[in-house]
Amino acid sequence: MVRRANDILPERAKRILPEQVKCPEFIRRVGELFTHLHDVGCERDKAGNRGLFFDDYCTLILLYACNPVIDSMRMLQQASELEQVQRMFGVKPFSLGSFSESPVVFDARMLQPIAMQLAAQIQPPAGDPRLKDVQYAIHLVDSTLLRTLPRLAETFYVSRKDGEDHHAWRVHLELQLGMPAPCRFQREGARGDERKNLRSHVQPGRCYTTDRGYQDVSVFNDIHTAGSRYVCRAKDNLVYTVVANLPLTQEDRAAGVLSDQIVLIGQDREQPPNHPVRLVQVRAEVHPKRTRKGMKPSSGRMMFVTNFSRDEACALVVSLIYAYRWTIELFFRFLKQMLGLRHLLSHRPQAVDILLYCMVIACLLLYLWTGHQPDKATLFKLSMYLLGVASLEELTAHLEKARQKRERSKSKKSA
Repeated sequence: MVRRANDILPERAKRILPEQVKCPEFIRRVGELFTHLHDVGCERDKAGNRGLFFDDYCTLILLYACNPVIDSMRMLQQASELEQVQRMFGVKPFSLGSFSESPVVFDARMLQPIAMQLAAQIQPPAGDPRLKDVQYAIHLVDSTLLRTLPRLAETFYVSRKDGEDHHAWRVHLELQLGMPAPCRFQREGARGDERKNLRSHVQPGRCYTTDRGYQDVSVFNDIHTAGSRYVCRAKDNLVYTVVANLPLTQEDRAAGVLSDQIVLIGQDREQPPNHPVRLVQVRAEVHPKRTRKGMKPSSGRMMFVTNFSRDEACALVVSLIYAYRWTIELFFRFLKQMLGLRHLLSHRPQAVDILLYCMVIACLLLYLWTGHQPDKATLFKLSMYLLGVASLEELTAHLEKARQKRERSKSKKSA
């Protein structure tokens, strides 16, 4: 699949990837990645009136993502009128109408080879040594809502208490642990089914880590049949019958593991589990929990169901795998709060797809450039550099300081 992406990308775009990716100047030249998309969507433009092309559109979105100062389409338009921005990024001024209409004729799938080419250069870093014996790639699965205007029926989500309707797009993500961007994402209406979406994309050799919303026997069966594993947090009202109690090690008990059992679940379903199901219960902090009837204290425990055998993963490892599920929540936060995905530049479905692809490309570029997961401080320094406020030396000094801090942190943990 990566080889096919290399064949699609033009030589000019492929050439700048490995050679310039370590240099901040590469951010300024990022428009070259999209040069081969210039004529996409121009088939109907017989008179040559189009002024905003696909490559310009994508470059503008990356400019928006890397500059927290720009937080709307109108501010992006005003930025495109600045001579320095035009000279630095090779873009032209555009009208709000053309920017809003353009995604209709652009094909977001044309951006996939670029994201694949960038992702192919990244190897997942060495993770938690306690997970080194897990033979399955850990993939974190979840979805989020992107608020949009009430223009389409498929975006209707729910009516609020004040009587107003809530409209949003739902975005499904699958993020491999340690990678800076998702390996798969898909946009659909707000009422899209998370479990159905996962079932249609299950692949072998993976460990799917999910929250309670994915608790479904049919999902578990599909994952097991595909030759993969799952770790899913179970709802507190899970009905189960204990078949066998598995022994706990001293490390398990020290980590707060309460029990490790083989259980029967979903026996009232037409198709019960086609495999042995383990239930691991772990001690958790008691905190207020919001319910339909008001606030009440939590149970003080967390339950995980999995098809890992005890030889493949002990109870401690199962709980640790789920603990890393929080990584995808942090990624959602980075997309929305740092890269500006909370505010959609356009509410058209085609524009949302292009925006998602460009956000993924931005995450990959930042990781390739800095060598670590992008954070708020790095994005701020980068935006100051692009605005001409910070010098290249100051930006480089910040990255070196951050690198030394990470190295000290790793040394303390290893000690």
